[in-house]
Amino acid sequence: MTKTNAQKGVWAEQIAKAHFSTKKNCIVFEPIGGIGLCDLMVLNTATGEITKYDVKYGGQRFLFNRGNKNGNGGLRLIHRVPSEKQKKLNINLIYVMADGTIRKPKSETRVRGKGNNAK
Repeated sequence: MTKTNAQKGVWAEQIAKAHFSTKKNCIVFEPIGGIGLCDLMVLNTATGEITKYDVKYGGQRFLFNRGNKNGNGGLRLIHRVPSEKQKKLNINLIYVMADGTIRKPKSETRVRGKGNNAK
């Protein structure tokens, strides 16, 4: 049975909560009712730093590569972009992959054709 997008999202949030709950000096908070711009907040009790996360299921898409004679571009992560409100509130995106691993985006300021960290 295939899972719906909502089921994948709920699963990804639970995996992310478990991931941060097992880290030393971290307490995980979630919004009441599950509605809001972020899915969870992590408080580091040692430093007092609060980090906000929007959890995304790490869906992948097959990319056809025309430059490759075999036509196989492989599977690529579907890139998600934070909303303007999320950027203003400093909410980070994290991906939970199908195997349960957590992946953080490399750079949020990437500009196509300019390389990483271009302004």
